[in-house]
Amino acid sequence: MVKTIGTAIAGLEDLGKLAPKLKELGLRHLQYGVAPGHYSVVGKALINAVEFFLKDQFTTQVHKTWDKVIGIVAQNMISTNYEEEDGPNLTPRKIKMIRESWAKVATLGDKAGIMLY
Repeated sequence: MVKTIGTAIAGLEDLGKLAPKLKELGLRHLQYGVAPGHYSVVGKALINAVEFFLKDQFTTQVHKTWDKVIGIVAQNMISTNYEEEDGPNLTPRKIKMIRESWAKVATLGDKAGIMLY
């Protein structure tokens, strides 16, 4: 996790290059079962860790800047990976749902085929 955060921080000067990497990372997190609400929890934990290690050097300005960076990272990781269920697009989440449900049906083999006719 520390390496991944370091990579994101190293790419902050060029968000155009960083954004696709963050979206891909967000898709992997979706596949791990991470929900959009988890990002704020992890962000707070990260800020607490930074504050713990910086001690007196963790100023209000440092806190605000970390909040902004975490917001940018989370926004890009969530991006189109977590669209509303009523949206018209087949999001990665919806595709995953279809694949998982079909995998269960497919285990029925011919029984499933009979039900289709």
